[in-house]
Amino acid sequence: MDKTLKFKYTVGLTIAIILSATVFSLFFLFGSNGIFGKVIAPEQSKEAGQTAVLITQIEEKTLLENAIKKYEEILASPYMISVTKDNPLPENYEPELTELDGFPGIMLQTDAAQKLNEFLDEVRSQNIQFVVFAGYRTAEQQQQAYDQKRESIVAAGFTDEDIIRQKTQLTTDLPGYSEYQTGLAVDIGQTTSEIASEVVLTEFYKYAKENIYKYGFILSMPENSYTGYEFMPWHFRYIGDPEQAKYINEKNLSLQSYKEYLQKQIQSNKYRLAEIEASSQSQ
Repeated sequence: MDKTLKFKYTVGLTIAIILSATVFSLFFLFGSNGIFGKVIAPEQSKEAGQTAVLITQIEEKTLLENAIKKYEEILASPYMISVTKDNPLPENYEPELTELDGFPGIMLQTDAAQKLNEFLDEVRSQNIQFVVFAGYRTAEQQQQAYDQKRESIVAAGFTDEDIIRQKTQLTTDLPGYSEYQTGLAVDIGQTTSEIASEVVLTEFYKYAKENIYKYGFILSMPENSYTGYEFMPWHFRYIGDPEQAKYINEKNLSLQSYKEYLQKQIQSNKYRLAEIEASSQSQ
């Protein structure tokens, strides 16, 4: 072989070997399965995972904040005031009143009256008989109602004052502690009967139980609801929001129990928000 040709062959072979070695080294170091690939890829994967977690937390945070806002708006509604033997009427409370159609002297807070009129028109269209026998009461009227109930307990033979008071307050509260004074509570039945076992069998009660929530009313003293009152299937209460009314009636809740439930949800959601904030700061 010519010396010049031999020299060119040797140089070419050397260059080829160097290029092959270089390519192999680059693949070995930086390929997906190479040294740097194995080191860098998990870091990139970790960052992607952290980003996904962050996005999930942002979405959860938005949901929690929206839920808190909604619950607080519900609780802030003027129709959600809770007046019981343990929760007095707000100071200087003065409802705007409207007389119910067809029931002279029976007054309710204006919005409650308008919605109840709509419901009662629907009941009339079903040819169901009913009577509205109690609505808004002044403090004086509530005192009279309390005294009358107390006298009936005494007439039944009870003499112990604590027992008389407890039995009276199973259905009737003292002035300042009665739902009737809110103008949001109303008594309606097929008759004026206040015997629960009779009332629940009536056509009106069955219809009201399935439909009155559509107009923003709940059964204020439901059965087995731990309100401290007897079951009163004639006693309804306006809360304004049909969606909330439906939930309350379906779950057989009192208004006070529902408000406590919402307050617990708010606290739980705020606690979870604090957890998310702490987690995002540590990442």
